[in-house]
Amino acid sequence: QSQLRNWQLEMLAIPAPTFHESARAAWFVEKFTSLGLTHVHLDDAGNALGELPAATPGPYLLVSAHLDTVFPVGTRTIPSEDGTRILGPGACDNAAGLTALLGLIAAMRFANIAPPMPILFAANVCEEGEGDLRGIRHIFANGGYSGRIAAALALEGSGTGIAVTRALGSRRFRVTVSGPGGHSWSDADTPNPISILSRGIATLAALSSFVPPTGD
Repeated sequence: QSQLRNWQLEMLAIPAPTFHESARAAWFVEKFTSLGLTHVHLDDAGNALGELPAATPGPYLLVSAHLDTVFPVGTRTIPSEDGTRILGPGACDNAAGLTALLGLIAAMRFANIAPPMPILFAANVCEEGEGDLRGIRHIFANGGYSGRIAAALALEGSGTGIAVTRALGSRRFRVTVSGPGGHSWSDADTPNPISILSRGIATLAALSSFVPPTGD
């Protein structure tokens, strides 16, 4: 437990806003190497990767945790301790998941476990917000492991009481609304794009229970 806590405190002190995870990724390359993983490297997207080989080659089990936090560049990230609690930006999401990733590797290496299939461990970038899962998408679609992953497990946040087995679909759109209005004085009584955008948001919210039709 003391090792896990030290890892989490050290990791939290390394800022990792989305698109700026390189320092924390380099830290993970160092830790993956010290824990004895093979083929430790940074891929083209900036993900830190390492393998625990199996007796025979085959498809991989991917075990991952995302490096980035939702806190912007310039946020003070030095953690503090309050009794048993660790306080700091991203202490739970996702430093807890990342710490569990290291703990899992350390436990398997200490027990000399040879898994029945090779395990790919990943500390992946750009999970949050506008990152739009760029790191994990790269692993599945564009990296050297594309087409070679049979199953995946993502460690996220704290606790072990919940296992999510069905993901939510997500599509992101950028919408620009323009119009002649805007200023409350000089543009009074002319259409304001903010009002139009607000109506659109309200309309989308009313569609939350919409179920698309089945069939062709």
